Amino acid sequence: MAQQPSKYPHDIPSLASVHHSLDAYPEFAASVACNALLDIRNVNDAENAIHTVNHLLSKNTPNVTGDMVRTARLRYATLVNIHATDKFGGGDIATILQQLQQTINNNNTLLTTNNNCLTNLQTSVDNLITRTEHIEGRLTNIEGQLTDIEGRLTLIEHRLDTNDNCLLFERANAKARVVNFRKHSVDRVLIYKMKKTITGQGNVLVHGLCPNADHVYNIAALANDPALGSEATYNLADVASSNLSRAAILGLVLFYNEDFGINKEDSLEVWQDKVFVWHTT
Repeated sequence: MAQQPSKYPHDIPSLASVHHSLDAYPEFAASVACNALLDIRNVNDAENAIHTVNHLLSKNTPNVTGDMVRTARLRYATLVNIHATDKFGGGDIATILQQLQQTINNNNTLLTTNNNCLTNLQTSVDNLITRTEHIEGRLTNIEGQLTDIEGRLTLIEHRLDTNDNCLLFERANAKARVVNFRKHSVDRVLIYKMKKTITGQGNVLVHGLCPNADHVYNIAALANDPALGSEATYNLADVASSNLSRAAILGLVLFYNEDFGINKEDSLEVWQDKVFVWHTT
């Protein structure tokens, strides 16, 4: 007598019929009807369903839970047991279920471990970001300090350049005084004016040298500070012959920002002599 084809002893519902939130996935809609012929493709489909649910869970898909993974495994185990019983005879269902539960537990442990690793990794990333922000803040402070240093160095360079120019013009004046002294000794004339060696205008000096408060000299401040090395507008012959007025001398004080050693109590002749000496010694 020919052996009858093996059939499924009962209905095996689809995964979507147990968990309705999976209705949107066609791969979870397959079910097996009672008395349908055994088909190994049902086993394969059930196994694939386990992997798919696991994948959705790992992606944090909304409404997909670990309970759905366990249901998929139980459905797969049911189909495997039916096919195994048909091929090899009855098995120890309790042992199979125990092994299945152990597999489930192992997978849950693995998921927990993976979640912990991800948490630790996120903590490390957060710490790294914090350290990076701290370093960026320190670099910004260093850049600010470097900018300040550069500004100070520029100022120092400017001062050094000014000092160098002052020394240059002072040397030129020293040579001019020697020539003026010799020329005046022979010809009673001066030929070189003095170059400005002090920055700024002598407004304060002019104010301090006015002989008395009642006499006001028309000494107006210059529109711009004269450049170092420049020469005032005056007649050297007036210096050589002692014909400079107090106003003219105060004009030189304003331009050169020097008082030539004169005092406000000095007579006009003394003022004239000191301006002459400034040109010759």
